[in-house]
Amino acid sequence: MRKLLALALANLLIIGIFATPALAQTKVNTNTFVPHAVEGNYGITWQNITSRVKDISAAAYTDAQATIARNQGLPSAADVFKTYISPGAREIYPEVENGPNLMKRTFSLFANYPHAKQVFYVATTIEEKAQTFSKVDKLYSKNPFMKQSINDMYGINTNQPKGSVFVRPTCGGMDTGRNTRDGRTIGAASAVVWNFCPADEFHPHIDSDHGAAHEYVHTIQAQMYKEKQVGFQPCWMSEGETEWAQTAVSPNFSEYIKMQNFRPYYLTFFGLEYSQPTQTTWTATEISSYLKQSIIQPCHLTRKYALSYSAGAATIEALVAISGSESFFAVDQRIAKGEKFVDAFKKVYGVTWNYAEPILSEVVAQKLTNVNSPDALTYQTIPTNLRN
Repeated sequence: MRKLLALALANLLIIGIFATPALAQTKVNTNTFVPHAVEGNYGITWQNITSRVKDISAAAYTDAQATIARNQGLPSAADVFKTYISPGAREIYPEVENGPNLMKRTFSLFANYPHAKQVFYVATTIEEKAQTFSKVDKLYSKNPFMKQSINDMYGINTNQPKGSVFVRPTCGGMDTGRNTRDGRTIGAASAVVWNFCPADEFHPHIDSDHGAAHEYVHTIQAQMYKEKQVGFQPCWMSEGETEWAQTAVSPNFSEYIKMQNFRPYYLTFFGLEYSQPTQTTWTATEISSYLKQSIIQPCHLTRKYALSYSAGAATIEALVAISGSESFFAVDQRIAKGEKFVDAFKKVYGVTWNYAEPILSEVVAQKLTNVNSPDALTYQTIPTNLRN
């Protein structure tokens, strides 16, 4: 169920690390944000990270919470956020407000990066489409982008290819989400729209809560790149950033670990050719091959694109453990301003991509292999501030 839901969470409109303690939270002359150094005193470095894989999640989660707290009070999307939750969605899932609440934590986590002038969250059911469309017109009457995205979700006037897993004309027992933007003016408005679906068996709607944060992060990417990230942003960053972010805003470390989706599967950017490998161990050589291909375009057209959800997320988590929660977007921001990925990576992380890639490959291979072990949810170090 988790795996299939992750497919539905994919972004349909898509378009690297050594920060020294001396770095401050400030702006440079080029309006490129300099990320705050990692917090938590875990001391994970390029030199020791391969031997400290069990500490990575604790370090990354600790820094994320410190970043959320540090950024409280900064201007963010919370200042321009509106929601609509239909009665049917609330009936299916009374805790539906958890999605917007996790989005608000995401707003703080990335307050130093762009957000649209208006941000929305819309939760509905297919039976309430007409009623929801009426509410959407009142929320944002200038452009029907939210309604178009909802239709696309249900397979109505869809621009997705036949057979895409992203088209769900019926519930099929799982919720479905999208991110969408006002296509006329970059940064004018963005939204996360969600269909809640009843199921005969226990349905983990909490995945949809985190999925709302995932989809919102895609809108940050799109605004930074001005909707042109395909061909510039490495594919491992595309979904790796959003997958890590949706776990990082978890209210506790246990939920952070449970929401990690490190079981790889294959799928193209367009939702075609899905399959899941049967292997339970991964080698650094296999991950290295993926990471190298992932910075070459058109990587989004291959079935390995979906490894971004697993290998990409594990890569991002490792980078956060070394240099903090805001570091990977600093790479994106530099790429979006015209720098090559390898140059942006070195400026943010202080090491070359050629140096970092084999280290990251070893770390990610361990992470993807560990998920199949009996202690998959317990081998990680518990954050220092949560220990007895």
